[in-house]
Amino acid sequence: MNANMLRSPRVKTVTSPAIQPAPMNVPLPEKIEIRVVEYTKGDKIVKVELQYRMWNFDEYGMIVDKTDWEPVERVKIDLDGDI
Repeated sequence: MNANMLRSPRVKTVTSPAIQPAPMNVPLPEKIEIRVVEYTKGDKIVKVELQYRMWNFDEYGMIVDKTDWEPVERVKIDLDGDI
């Protein structure tokens, strides 16, 4: 090692490679509406039904898709837990 190296050492700049963030799956907002519908004939209730519809939004909150009102699937369960 000589005296010149101590006065002005060689400097090498090393840059690390750019780190790419891992892609993220961001869940998009959804909205579910539920309603109870009463079908009547005159003053008499003939049928009662639970219905739902879904709204799908993009990342900016704009409506992308919506479904029509659909009846909720009816499942009968007895007290023993059998379906």
